[in-house]
Amino acid sequence: MKAANYAYPRVVKIITTDDGEPTKDRRWHLVVNEAATDRSLCTGDAFGIGDSGAEYKEKIGKVTCAECIKTIKWFKRIKL
Repeated sequence: MKAANYAYPRVVKIITTDDGEPTKDRRWHLVVNEAATDRSLCTGDAFGIGDSGAEYKEKIGKVTCAECIKTIKWFKRIKL
């Protein structure tokens, strides 16, 4: 799935890495779409069908990753 057609921000929880190793990360990360690839905002790690073998859960909801929140707050300071 690509973020370009979504009206609301999506968040993901990465369950396993590309190598199939389980992660201990239980935070929800903001999804950004860069160069037609879904990535987590904080690390830029790619995920999704054809982009990565990582397993993940996806929803529309609250970001709980401190680094994602920090970056979001930085962008919110920009005046348009």
